[in-house]
Amino acid sequence: MNSEKIILAFAKVKEDMTFLKTEIEKVSKDKKKTEKAPDKSLLEYNSKIDETIDKLSKSVIKIENEYKDEIDKTHRILSKLKEDFDKKLEQEISILKSDFEEKLSDIERNNTFEGEDLY
Repeated sequence: MNSEKIILAFAKVKEDMTFLKTEIEKVSKDKKKTEKAPDKSLLEYNSKIDETIDKLSKSVIKIENEYKDEIDKTHRILSKLKEDFDKKLEQEISILKSDFEEKLSDIERNNTFEGEDLY
């Protein structure tokens, strides 16, 4: 649930920033075409864009801070799971290795495997 909220929030931020980038490019192209004194409405528009970008940046920082504890907790859980898995894997490997060595020593000692002659 929380990860879905994070994904949706970042998707919305990305969408807004893409929109703003497109709008900035359009305004920049229009500005190059006109090459005259800046229009008052254009200045207002640019200031609104700057305000929106600042708000989006603050929103991203706020989202990151809100979920920082959960992200850290998830990393700790995953780290613990990996450690447990590695321990169990090492134990299983050592058990299988000792079983194999035992069977191999039986074969070398008796030249048989579970009661059957090898030669």
